[in-house]
Amino acid sequence: MQALSAGEAALPSEVFAQVPHLRGASMPEELPELMTPEEVAKYLKVSLSTIRRLLRNKELIGKKVGDQWRIQKQQLLAYIESTEDSHHGNK
Repeated sequence: MQALSAGEAALPSEVFAQVPHLRGASMPEELPELMTPEEVAKYLKVSLSTIRRLLRNKELIGKKVGDQWRIQKQQLLAYIESTEDSHHGNK
């Protein structure tokens, strides 16, 4: 397992079990460090348009490389944690 860098939070497997669309998803260690919106949509089991909306609304932080979006693993994990917190009223 790779050590976490500064500012990177561990995401316990319990979170994956509690968030319905992440049940059965691979653990964060298995994610690439940089992903396309298509890869994120597949991982979260949502539509590509949902990921694009999240990026536009800055709910999911990404970077534009030319005219294409890329999402860092740590940003995706932060988004997952924030949705878990909001589902339990822990904002």
